[in-house]
Amino acid sequence: MYNFCPFSNSPVFREAYIFNRVDVKKDQLPPELIATLDYIRLKRNRLIHKNVKNISNSLSNLIKSEGKTLNKYWNSKLPSDLQGIDFNNKDNANELTFSIVIDIINVFRGISNEIDKVIIEKLTENLIIEKVIIPKFKYDLRKKINGIGRERVISKFVKYCQSEYSLVVKDEQIELLKCSIV
Repeated sequence: MYNFCPFSNSPVFREAYIFNRVDVKKDQLPPELIATLDYIRLKRNRLIHKNVKNISNSLSNLIKSEGKTLNKYWNSKLPSDLQGIDFNNKDNANELTFSIVIDIINVFRGISNEIDKVIIEKLTENLIIEKVIIPKFKYDLRKKINGIGRERVISKFVKYCQSEYSLVVKDEQIELLKCSIV
């Protein structure tokens, strides 16, 4: 197969695909982001299963171990302090108010900005060519490039990059293509 993301229209699969392609590891993100996502997931589960008397051990432990840290982290990152979420309050895990929804939206925006920073640090033109464009080229033109000579494949690749991405291909990027079609 051609290392192309068949789920490119699904945001979940697309993000995992991009993280994998640019070699971003979970530990490169601030640990508060992972804990925040865990908290939001567990809070969502709590709200869905509100008929259960107690909050889950996972959520309770997260509130106990990370609550103060998350409040401090997000109060320092957001333009205005948290208005509804209190990561350190077990009773808050049972609530969903307008202020909590606004906080969650703002937190997601902050998480997206941090993820963008990590990805942007990793991206180079050659990495994008090697990990994204070449596999997509091979997938899109698989029927047209099978069985033709190397120079013809290179010619098609140069035209593909120009028409699809307005990209002028350099010699080092042609070498990346040659290495991938050995």
